[in-house]
Amino acid sequence: MYWQVEYDMDWLPICEICKQWFRKLCSHVYQSHSIKARQYKVMYWLDVKKWICCDDTRHSLQEHVKKNYDLVVTENLLHKWKQTRFNKWQWKWKKKSYISEQTKRMLKEKIYHIHKNNMRDIYY
Repeated sequence: MYWQVEYDMDWLPICEICKQWFRKLCSHVYQSHSIKARQYKVMYWLDVKKWICCDDTRHSLQEHVKKNYDLVVTENLLHKWKQTRFNKWQWKWKKKSYISEQTKRMLKEKIYHIHKNNMRDIYY
């Protein structure tokens, strides 16, 4: 399925390119190696939907969102949604043929497990 991210002894993610650890690996990859996070994850068979950072960083970011909830959620997501990077015409490209291979595999697995669980509930 997916490869696992390597961590050092302090549970900091290790870059597959330069073999050094960083608190926010995807930021390092973009700044040092000029590779976007999604590209890096696809190159090394990592889950594109998961963050790659240490727990301390993740918790501090979550706390920041909680403290600034009105600004982060209400202002940025609800009121400024028109300024996002997606336009209406771009959604026509989101067809089945344009889905990445990784996403297709993930969806197939989810459908299989849902079907398997439903069949178990019926027969037991």
